Amino acid sequence: MPANACRIIEYLVIHGQGGHMGNVISPDRGSLPGNADVVVIGAGIVGAASAFFASRAGLKTIVVERREQPGMLATAVSSECVREQWSQPHNIEMMHESLTMLERFADLVGLPGYDISLHQQGYLFLTAQAEQARRFERIVERQHHLGLVQVELLDAAEVRRRFPFVSPRVAVGRFNQRDGWLAVHEMLWGFIKGGQADVYTETTVTAIERDDRGVEAVVTNRGTIKTRRVVIAAGPFAARVAALAGVHVPLMNVRRQEVRLSRHGVCPPDAPMVVDDDTGVYWRPDGPAALLGGGEKDDQPSEPLEYVPTDWDFPAAVLDNAARLCPFWASVAEDLKADEVFINAGQYSFVADRCPIIGPTPVPGLYINAAYDGHGIMGAPAGSRLLVDLITGRVATEDNPFALDRLASGHHLDIEEEVI
Repeated sequence: MPANACRIIEYLVIHGQGGHMGNVISPDRGSLPGNADVVVIGAGIVGAASAFFASRAGLKTIVVERREQPGMLATAVSSECVREQWSQPHNIEMMHESLTMLERFADLVGLPGYDISLHQQGYLFLTAQAEQARRFERIVERQHHLGLVQVELLDAAEVRRRFPFVSPRVAVGRFNQRDGWLAVHEMLWGFIKGGQADVYTETTVTAIERDDRGVEAVVTNRGTIKTRRVVIAAGPFAARVAALAGVHVPLMNVRRQEVRLSRHGVCPPDAPMVVDDDTGVYWRPDGPAALLGGGEKDDQPSEPLEYVPTDWDFPAAVLDNAARLCPFWASVAEDLKADEVFINAGQYSFVADRCPIIGPTPVPGLYINAAYDGHGIMGAPAGSRLLVDLITGRVATEDNPFALDRLASGHHLDIEEEVI
């Protein structure tokens, strides 16, 4: 049995379900508590998962969120996908653990019958470049070596036989049936309801106070919370929040757009998530609709944004690119109406090696859980479990591959190749 599977079973047996369920508390429903064992800053999916694991570890945990509801920034514009197919070994292990948790999500959060609509229709990576075949082979070999033996390397004929909507231009493909997508809203609220941490909305952090022992308090527009542990899970704003405590985080943010189509008529409902590895364009069915995105190469890093602008011509561009290897998208573009197209945008937050930052900072008691490079949905369960194990001492700092200090010391991880 893989080590991460053992950790999941151990977690379910030891922690079980607590008696108190997390609540979302707006300013008109109550004041902030004066103290906590852990304060989590940010109530997106990473913050909610961090708080879930911290509260289940017996730590009095509260979450502060400056927006009106949890999950209103990057989480709200997620493609909601999960996959094990990565190139970096530590990412493969983390995402494998996350997916195992998500397959047993109702047991994990202690809510019998709770459904996150996990659709394991697979991820299909494609390339039209014959010279990329060896790279595909190398990635699959690494994934097999790390235990993902179900990942398949498909030649062009097998791709076309199993996925007849694919163009004859395709040279090779990679497929993992276990990958897929879910309902992120249900996942987010499952972590909140299943945990024992209250979420205080419309609560903006204005300062992180320190003394000679490290973190001392979190100051907000609604009052001050005394605490010796703070977790920054603020997505694109993580570096800005860390700066309140005098910590530099070399975080970059880039815009990424997505299109949802309310009508299409020809997108196969049983199709996997399809990724054109040459261009970065992806698409998947979305119930009776469809989702498309990727392929943006020109956006430069920017400051974190509360509201991310979109380009009016992005839907036409992404449909044209999707048709390159899946020609049926050309027919969709021909008669699509404006009221059938919905476009949104968020920011991918990342560091130089395209791997997350999880764990302590140079300030004692200040932790960070961020920089998932647009893949926080799939990384949040295992990444947050690791974070809390670092807080409680169940995992030693030197055993954490995602430590912040790797960036300053120059000990970067192998660069993740499979960011889309």
